[in-house]
Amino acid sequence: MCTVTFLPIENGYLLTSNRDESTSRPIANPPAEYEIGGHQVIFPKDPQAGGTWIACSKSGVGLCLMNGGLLAHQSHPPYRKSRGLVLLDFFRYQDFNDYVKNYDLQDIEPFSLLVVGLPKTEFISVLRWDGAHLIVEKHPKNKPGIWSSSTLYSLEIRQKREEWFSAWCSNQTHFQQSEIVDFHQFEGKGDSTNGLVMKRGNYLKTLSITSILVSNQIPNMEYIDLEINSRTRIGFSETFLPNFK
Repeated sequence: MCTVTFLPIENGYLLTSNRDESTSRPIANPPAEYEIGGHQVIFPKDPQAGGTWIACSKSGVGLCLMNGGLLAHQSHPPYRKSRGLVLLDFFRYQDFNDYVKNYDLQDIEPFSLLVVGLPKTEFISVLRWDGAHLIVEKHPKNKPGIWSSSTLYSLEIRQKREEWFSAWCSNQTHFQQSEIVDFHQFEGKGDSTNGLVMKRGNYLKTLSITSILVSNQIPNMEYIDLEINSRTRIGFSETFLPNFK
């Protein structure tokens, strides 16, 4: 939910996320296949609100949500709807433009939402909601990118993470899912406050890592639950459960 990377690969992409969350939050359900708005979608589910922070449709459209917009904000609950449900509602709309134009964001806490894999576009989109305005940013789909939550990481730390990511990318000849998952698990190790797997006191930590791979229009998702040391790999209509390493 709070650190996201995008990597272009031949005939597809990799979208990977670390979920930084309160330790009081219940453990998420591992990814499964659901039907939403007539679309088959895979995602891990938050049992508290029923939403998610990352999802992929059978057609290869991937979404990932981060808390906060461009700037850190003060939370003022209650809010009308969980941001994880705002993500899933995307699949109930006709297309991206319909969602952006018609979705009601009133009384929704600020967030950033990456939308990847839309057909007939040369960009991925980043929707930024600050509580009053929706801004749509464009990022070239042939350029790697990293984003970190504005609510947890200062501009200085976000820039530092961009440097880590740029250095990692420069050492890769081909982007592979196993390698980017390792980056998300081990980069910044030793810095418990700002490393990609973080822990702040007994109240906030990285709970899981999720990676979407779409190759030749075939999506799959890898999910590592760091709390219970389990790994799930799922495509549409089949699931694999190898041992955690």
